[in-house]
Amino acid sequence: MGSSTVADFTEDIKSIDDKERRRLVRKIDLRILPLVMIFYICSFLDRANIGNAKIAGLTEDLGMSENDYNIALSMFFVGYANQQIAAEIPCSMILNKIVPKIWISITMVSWGTAGLVPAVLLYLSVWYTRAEIPKRVAIFLASATIAGAYGIMHMDGHRGLHSWHYYALPDLPERSTFLNDREREIFLYKMEKDAIAQKNDIEDDSGHGSTWTPVISVLKDWKTYAFGIVSTCLMTDVYCISLFLPSIVHDLGYTNVLTAQLMTVPPNAIASVLSILNAVSADHFAERGLHVVIPAAIEATGYALLIGLDEENITGHYIAIIVCVCSTTAALAPHSSWFTVNYSGRSKRAVAVSVLTAFGTVGGIIAGQIYRASDAPQHSAILANTKAWILGDLHPDYRYTT
Repeated sequence: MGSSTVADFTEDIKSIDDKERRRLVRKIDLRILPLVMIFYICSFLDRANIGNAKIAGLTEDLGMSENDYNIALSMFFVGYANQQIAAEIPCSMILNKIVPKIWISITMVSWGTAGLVPAVLLYLSVWYTRAEIPKRVAIFLASATIAGAYGIMHMDGHRGLHSWHYYALPDLPERSTFLNDREREIFLYKMEKDAIAQKNDIEDDSGHGSTWTPVISVLKDWKTYAFGIVSTCLMTDVYCISLFLPSIVHDLGYTNVLTAQLMTVPPNAIASVLSILNAVSADHFAERGLHVVIPAAIEATGYALLIGLDEENITGHYIAIIVCVCSTTAALAPHSSWFTVNYSGRSKRAVAVSVLTAFGTVGGIIAGQIYRASDAPQHSAILANTKAWILGDLHPDYRYTT
């Protein structure tokens, strides 16, 4: 952020009212959030649509067995995880040094999507305080469910990206030109106050220490592994939904391909809304743990219903699926914003976000082996995983503090 302290700001800046502060936050929201949502939709479309492709005849046309399909899904994430390990840490650290609109543009145009999510999470963390970020992360991540819903559309003829979007992304706050001088002072004062509560947020901008210092610091921090375990388990559920929801709905009896795809829209749409509402609540109460644990408990209830309901009860199964999709999605934003803001210093935060995103990708490898056609229509194997990450979140020492 710079070398200013709270004492360096004028009384006029220190005495700003909530109305002016909210107006500044809204201006930042309108400038940043629509763009990062577009990026994530483009990034997630391939993963979201393979589930739709399966029920549309992918396995039959390619002569794939059930096992072949599951292996293909897991192998995609093996490659994706390797790319993340090799690319995400340097990607996020580069973002801390150069203009974000250039680096994120390069990432998108080159389809280097392994670096996109940690780059955006890091980018959001420098624009918003810890109390403000969960709702923005929820809006960003909700675009993944939009990608899932958009999968029902016919994609023929819709190719490429509108590159002008990428270059409209603002620079880092201290160098951005879309804020006037007063707005920048208000912003810096707001962020400096938030940084004080988090042992300041400028230690890596001074240039001291070696390139490997933040890497070593993150790897020695116990929180990295606690967050990492939860990230793996949570993302296993998230990827199960994105990869298999069309198949699960299809196996309930909606055998018409377009109908099955349409029936995936309500769970995704409701999940987007509830995810944002849960994040708003997390913002309001400045709390993260319960906003992860409560959706987890609700999710376990949904999976219990899938196990216990009669196979003929299609409506009950569909409602249970909606419960599972909504609760899993609702837990994601508080968790992601939680680990994003719990590392002070931009360089350390950049490394931590990259490492933890890579942990999450391991969940994709696991997810590829969870759902099999022979499990239809109950698909109960996921329940064990669900309970595992619930127990991880309930650990008494694992909670957010302001």
